[in-house]
Formats: sequence, C-alpha cells, structure tokens
Amino acid sequence: IFLLKENINDLNNTAFQNELKQIYNNAQTNTLLKNIIALSLGDKSIFLKNYDKLLEAYKLLEQNKIEEANVLLSQIKENSSLNQIAKNLKHYQGITQ
Repeated sequence: IFLLKENINDLNNTAFQNELKQIYNNAQTNTLLKNIIALSLGDKSIFLKNYDKLLEAYKLLEQNKIEEANVLLSQIKENSSLNQIAKNLKHYQGITQ
C-alpha cells in the first residue's frame, strides 16, 4: 500500500515502479492486488474494468468529450457498484439517460 501511495504521489519515480513490477510479477501475489498494481502502473485491469472505464470517462469529460464519455459510462452495467457514480457523471455533464 505504501508503494501504491508513493507511486501516485510521484509518477516519475522509477524505483517505486520497479518495486511494484516485482510484486506484480511474483507468482504468489494475490490476483486482485496484481490488478490494482497494474492499474496503478497505467496498465489495463481485467477485474477492475468498470473502474477503468469510469476513470477514462472522467478524463474525457475533463476534455469536454461528452459523447465519448457517454459511450464508456453506458458500458457500466446496472449491477455494478460503480453504476451510480456513472449516472452522476452523466447527469452533471448534461448527458441524458
């Protein structure tokens, strides 16, 4: 957790990134932790795909690319715990549902 926090605070620190990569490549590392590390390092995460879509959509909204963001937000399923956040982002950006 320390390495993840430090990596977020200093994205250019290759020492932290290398340590995270070593943990990621360790066969004994928990699969969920591997996905969190992959996301932290900028890679795609299979298990966190809805979270990844939400982050990508937010970046698009910051760039005023509302239609592209709408496509991503619409891909988040109703049964996802992130669905309400997706709906809120649609609402506050003027995207009709």
